Amino acid sequence: MVPPQDSIIEEGDYDDELLIIARGSARTKRSDKQTDIFTESVLANLLFFYCSHQPCLRVPRFEVGSFFGELEFLGISEKRSLAVVAKTFCEMAAIAPTAIQNILLSNPNLKRRLESYGSMRKTVEDKMTSGEAFDIDEVRNVSRAYAAMQAPHHARILYRCV
Repeated sequence: MVPPQDSIIEEGDYDDELLIIARGSARTKRSDKQTDIFTESVLANLLFFYCSHQPCLRVPRFEVGSFFGELEFLGISEKRSLAVVAKTFCEMAAIAPTAIQNILLSNPNLKRRLESYGSMRKTVEDKMTSGEAFDIDEVRNVSRAYAAMQAPHHARILYRCV
Protein backbone atom coordinates (compact mmCIF):
# COMPACT_ATOMS: atom_id res chain seq x y z
CA MET A 1 0.00 0.00 0.00
CA VAL A 2 1.41 3.39 -1.00
CA PRO A 3 0.29 6.29 1.22
CA PRO A 4 -0.89 9.62 -0.24
CA GLN A 5 1.92 11.86 -1.51
CA ASP A 6 4.45 9.01 -1.50
CA SER A 7 6.34 8.28 -4.68
CA ILE A 8 5.31 5.23 -6.71
CA ILE A 9 7.98 5.65 -9.38
CA GLU A 10 10.62 8.29 -10.04
CA GLU A 11 11.62 9.66 -13.42
CA GLY A 12 14.93 8.13 -14.47
CA ASP A 13 14.52 4.93 -12.41
CA TYR A 14 15.64 1.70 -14.07
CA ASP A 15 12.83 -0.83 -13.78
CA ASP A 16 10.94 -2.97 -16.26
CA GLU A 17 7.75 -3.78 -14.36
CA LEU A 18 4.36 -2.68 -15.63
CA LEU A 19 2.50 -1.07 -12.72
CA ILE A 20 -1.30 -1.13 -12.49
CA ILE A 21 -3.40 0.73 -9.95
CA ALA A 22 -5.57 -1.88 -8.22
CA ARG A 23 -7.02 0.58 -5.70
CA GLY A 24 -6.67 4.35 -5.25
CA SER A 25 -5.47 7.10 -7.56
CA ALA A 26 -2.18 8.74 -8.47
CA ARG A 27 -0.82 11.58 -10.57
CA THR A 28 2.38 12.63 -12.25
CA LYS A 29 4.73 15.02 -10.54
CA ARG A 30 7.51 17.34 -11.59
CA SER A 31 10.94 15.81 -11.68
CA ASP A 32 12.29 19.21 -10.62
CA LYS A 33 13.28 18.57 -6.99
CA GLN A 34 13.21 22.27 -6.08
CA THR A 35 9.43 22.39 -6.15
CA ASP A 36 6.67 19.98 -5.30
CA ILE A 37 4.33 21.29 -7.99
CA PHE A 38 2.85 18.56 -10.16
CA THR A 39 3.81 18.53 -13.81
CA GLU A 40 1.88 20.44 -16.44
CA SER A 41 4.11 19.04 -19.19
CA VAL A 42 2.87 19.24 -22.73
CA LEU A 43 3.63 15.56 -23.27
CA ALA A 44 1.67 14.35 -20.28
CA ASN A 45 -1.30 16.60 -21.00
CA LEU A 46 -1.47 15.61 -24.64
CA LEU A 47 -1.07 11.90 -24.03
CA PHE A 48 -3.42 11.45 -21.10
CA PHE A 49 -6.04 14.18 -21.29
CA TYR A 50 -6.89 14.75 -24.91
CA CYS A 51 -10.42 16.19 -24.85
CA SER A 52 -12.38 16.35 -28.09
CA HIS A 53 -10.22 18.61 -30.21
CA GLN A 54 -8.24 20.39 -27.50
CA PRO A 55 -5.73 19.06 -24.98
CA CYS A 56 -6.94 19.60 -21.43
CA LEU A 57 -4.74 21.70 -19.23
CA ARG A 58 -4.81 19.32 -16.28
CA VAL A 59 -2.30 17.17 -14.47
CA PRO A 60 -2.47 13.55 -15.67
CA ARG A 61 -4.28 11.35 -13.17
CA PHE A 62 -4.25 7.60 -12.90
CA GLU A 63 -7.31 5.83 -11.52
CA VAL A 64 -8.09 2.14 -10.82
CA GLY A 65 -7.06 0.10 -13.86
CA SER A 66 -4.64 2.73 -15.13
CA PHE A 67 -1.12 1.55 -15.81
CA PHE A 68 2.30 3.06 -16.31
CA GLY A 69 5.82 1.80 -16.96
CA GLU A 70 4.75 0.28 -20.26
CA LEU A 71 7.70 1.64 -22.26
CA GLU A 72 10.19 -0.01 -19.92
CA PHE A 73 8.06 -3.16 -19.66
CA LEU A 74 8.05 -3.50 -23.46
CA GLY A 75 11.79 -2.83 -23.71
CA ILE A 76 11.20 0.40 -25.68
CA SER A 77 12.87 2.53 -23.00
CA GLU A 78 15.38 1.73 -20.27
CA LYS A 79 14.45 4.44 -17.76
CA ARG A 80 11.14 5.70 -16.39
CA SER A 81 10.03 8.75 -18.37
CA LEU A 82 7.80 10.21 -15.67
CA ALA A 83 7.41 10.34 -11.91
CA VAL A 84 4.16 9.20 -10.30
CA VAL A 85 2.98 9.94 -6.76
CA ALA A 86 -0.01 8.50 -4.88
CA LYS A 87 -2.92 10.91 -4.64
CA THR A 88 -4.84 8.60 -2.29
CA PHE A 89 -3.80 5.33 -0.68
CA CYS A 90 -2.80 3.12 -3.62
CA GLU A 91 -2.63 -0.61 -3.92
CA MET A 92 -0.39 -1.45 -6.85
CA ALA A 93 -0.03 -4.55 -8.98
CA ALA A 94 3.33 -5.10 -10.67
CA ILE A 95 3.97 -7.37 -13.63
CA ALA A 96 7.46 -8.36 -14.75
CA PRO A 97 7.92 -8.95 -18.50
CA THR A 98 8.75 -12.61 -17.88
CA ALA A 99 5.47 -13.15 -15.99
CA ILE A 100 3.33 -12.18 -18.95
CA GLN A 101 5.04 -13.91 -21.87
CA ASN A 102 2.68 -16.93 -21.91
CA ILE A 103 -0.37 -14.66 -21.52
CA LEU A 104 0.73 -12.54 -24.47
CA LEU A 105 1.36 -15.61 -26.60
CA SER A 106 -2.20 -16.80 -25.98
CA ASN A 107 -3.66 -13.27 -26.40
CA PRO A 108 -2.12 -11.88 -29.60
CA ASN A 109 -4.58 -8.97 -29.70
CA LEU A 110 -3.43 -7.75 -26.29
CA LYS A 111 0.21 -8.17 -27.30
CA ARG A 112 -0.35 -6.24 -30.53
CA ARG A 113 -2.14 -3.43 -28.70
CA LEU A 114 0.54 -3.15 -26.02
CA GLU A 115 3.32 -3.03 -28.60
CA SER A 116 1.44 -0.61 -30.86
CA TYR A 117 0.64 1.73 -27.99
CA GLY A 118 4.21 1.64 -26.69
CA SER A 119 5.67 2.36 -30.09
CA MET A 120 3.26 5.23 -30.81
CA ARG A 121 3.82 6.78 -27.38
CA LYS A 122 7.60 6.57 -27.69
CA THR A 123 7.50 8.18 -31.16
CA VAL A 124 5.42 11.14 -29.93
CA GLU A 125 7.50 11.46 -26.75
CA ASP A 126 10.74 11.53 -28.77
CA LYS A 127 9.35 14.15 -31.15
CA MET A 128 8.19 16.36 -28.30
CA THR A 129 11.48 16.02 -26.44
CA SER A 130 13.54 16.89 -29.52
CA GLY A 131 11.25 19.73 -30.59
CA GLU A 132 10.39 17.94 -33.83
CA ALA A 133 6.99 18.73 -35.33
CA PHE A 134 4.26 16.15 -34.84
CA ASP A 135 0.71 15.76 -36.03
CA ILE A 136 -2.05 16.11 -33.43
CA ASP A 137 -3.56 12.92 -34.91
CA GLU A 138 -0.52 11.07 -33.56
CA VAL A 139 -1.49 12.24 -30.07
CA ARG A 140 -5.12 11.24 -30.63
CA ASN A 141 -4.00 7.77 -31.66
CA VAL A 142 -1.84 7.38 -28.55
CA SER A 143 -4.73 8.54 -26.36
CA ARG A 144 -7.14 6.08 -28.01
CA ALA A 145 -4.65 3.22 -27.73
CA TYR A 146 -4.13 3.97 -24.02
CA ALA A 147 -7.90 3.94 -23.44
CA ALA A 148 -8.24 0.67 -25.35
CA MET A 149 -5.55 -0.93 -23.17
CA GLN A 150 -7.62 -0.13 -20.08
CA ALA A 151 -10.66 -1.96 -21.42
CA PRO A 152 -12.07 -4.35 -18.79
CA HIS A 153 -11.22 -7.51 -20.75
CA HIS A 154 -7.57 -6.42 -21.07
CA ALA A 155 -7.40 -5.50 -17.39
CA ARG A 156 -8.65 -8.98 -16.44
CA ILE A 157 -5.94 -10.58 -18.58
CA LEU A 158 -3.22 -8.40 -17.06
CA TYR A 159 -4.40 -9.05 -13.49
CA ARG A 160 -3.97 -12.79 -14.10
CA CYS A 161 -0.23 -12.16 -14.27
CA VAL A 162 0.03 -10.58 -10.84
